[in-house]
Amino acid sequence: MSRLLLTNEGPPVPADLATEFLTRLSQFCADQTVDLEALMETVLADRAPQRSPADLDHRALLASPRSADRQQLWHQVGLAQMHLAVNTIDHVRALSTVLSAPRARVPVYAHAGLARAAIESAALLLHLLADGETFDARLARGVALLIMDAGEAAKAARRVPGNPYMPSPGPKATADRDELLALVDRARIVQVRNRNNTATKSITVGDSPEQTAAVKASDLAAKHFADQPAIYNLLSGIVHGLPWRLADSATLRGREMLWEPDPMDIAGSVLAAVAAASRVGGGFAAYRGFPDDRRVVALAGRVNQVDRAMQTFGRKWGVLDGRQPTIARFLQPGPTRQ
Repeated sequence: MSRLLLTNEGPPVPADLATEFLTRLSQFCADQTVDLEALMETVLADRAPQRSPADLDHRALLASPRSADRQQLWHQVGLAQMHLAVNTIDHVRALSTVLSAPRARVPVYAHAGLARAAIESAALLLHLLADGETFDARLARGVALLIMDAGEAAKAARRVPGNPYMPSPGPKATADRDELLALVDRARIVQVRNRNNTATKSITVGDSPEQTAAVKASDLAAKHFADQPAIYNLLSGIVHGLPWRLADSATLRGREMLWEPDPMDIAGSVLAAVAAASRVGGGFAAYRGFPDDRRVVALAGRVNQVDRAMQTFGRKWGVLDGRQPTIARFLQPGPTRQ
């Protein structure tokens, strides 16, 4: 960067110090995606060990009522899980890219959107994997997601008008949703309708509790990223263009307003993103029966590396003078030693 980075809090940070720090953050993101991709390929290529959650689910699926129909649904749920994992990887890699040339320019705000997408995908994937729950609960959650997704697709498609070159996609998307609902009925999976009987409210399989067809990303993020309280809300404040968050990177001097990237704010997005990748890898490896894979350890270790890098940078910059917490713990509620 050609000039000092300015923030609302703390002293200016020298450009060389910021450049070195942001370059390290970029590499952390890149390394995280490499390890997560390799881990996913391994756990998908190898057969799940006996008595692993994935193996037990497969046995339960084969023995379940209307097994052929349920296998079709379970296959679609598996594809949805893979989409979520790839989405996490994709956004962490994109975050690495936008930070890879800090002397040219780094984003003031856009890093938050990338981190938020990674968190949202990771939280939804962990919701579907439902660690510690039964196969019936996982199937119910998966089917609920498929129904919600199909409904959103149909709603969006209906808003696209036809033209002389192509028909509106609305009828096709609506037919796809209806076909899915018919498959769910054939599979003898209970759809709990809403009060007006206009939509599926939740899904029940066997004796498992009802699983809502409209899970909230904010609730899932709060559950699976409880060590970073409100991180999803903070990132969403930028993604939704809310002034209270956009103002964080602005400095007002008389009639002049400057927007400059805040290295510690960017690092917070990186910390969230690499944590999302770590939890995707750890959760999926555990489900497939490979919890001790070395890359699970590497993914988790990199979260701590980002944490330590933030400590070091914050102390050099002077914004953590007199403070002793790690950044991840600093985000947790509780007293901070001055």
